[in-house]
Amino acid sequence: KWARGTHNFGHGFQFGALVGIMFGVGLNLIFMATSAYMTTSGHIIDGIFNIIAHGLAGGAIALVHSRFGE
Repeated sequence: KWARGTHNFGHGFQFGALVGIMFGVGLNLIFMATSAYMTTSGHIIDGIFNIIAHGLAGGAIALVHSRFGE
């Protein structure tokens, strides 16, 4: 339902980036509050990396689904 019947890289990237925001940034906020192994800027950069990585994974999944899916 997210892609409304079309599965392309852009829709997959959007959904993956949303997942990256929820999980990656959320976990980094928890880690930043409870530990001191990285600086604040390190947590911010890691959050941005998580958004991009999850977005690329979502885009790849969407491409594979459009090629081999229903």
